[in-house]
Amino acid sequence: MVCSKLADYLSGIFPLYLIVYTHNLTMQKLVTLLALTLISILLSGQSNLLLRHPAINNDGSQVSFSFQGDIWTVPSAGGKANRLTIHEAYEGNPIYSPDGKKIAFSGARYGNSDVFVVPSEGGNPKRLTFHSAGDNVMSWASNGQIVFNTNREFRQIGGHPEVYGINAAGGTESRLLDIEAYDPAYSPDGRFVALVRGSINPVFREDYKGSANREIWIYDTKSKKCNKLPLFETN
Repeated sequence: MVCSKLADYLSGIFPLYLIVYTHNLTMQKLVTLLALTLISILLSGQSNLLLRHPAINNDGSQVSFSFQGDIWTVPSAGGKANRLTIHEAYEGNPIYSPDGKKIAFSGARYGNSDVFVVPSEGGNPKRLTFHSAGDNVMSWASNGQIVFNTNREFRQIGGHPEVYGINAAGGTESRLLDIEAYDPAYSPDGRFVALVRGSINPVFREDYKGSANREIWIYDTKSKKCNKLPLFETN
């Protein structure tokens, strides 16, 4: 009787051939079959992991990424992943320092995204920014500064992100560029900065053509000039 009721309940979850089969099983065998089936479902659900924001270190031996809102590392050749942070808040955008010894990341531990840094081999994360605006890590500069996007002084004017930097050892952050841009990345010698400029243009407008296009620009820190790369008509 119990087997029959359990089989009826499972009919909304499992295929018909499995339900027919369960009518001829004892309760012990049915429970065993159910346990094995559930384990199989759980294991199959782990095969497609949502790994985000991959970043490779300076010598290509290690990759950092965000998974389940925490920062992890794994050898680029494969192997066991090492979890660097454990916190209920979301953490992402890991970026290795030029020497590969530190990882900067954005974490929302205090209500909005702040800049944090942690040793790439593991340790206690250090909070570097304390502003109420969101700070999203983008890259490292060759002088050891962590470069991030934020909205502070220009928020009421244009709304586009500003480019800021802060020393990995701590201190006061400062605006690095007077222009607004997304995804800043410095050249190894620190002279040039690759930037994305354009309007607030979401991903679903990829085929958009017009003045709001997202374009890649190169900023020369010596001449203070910014030149657009001749790439595509669309975003």
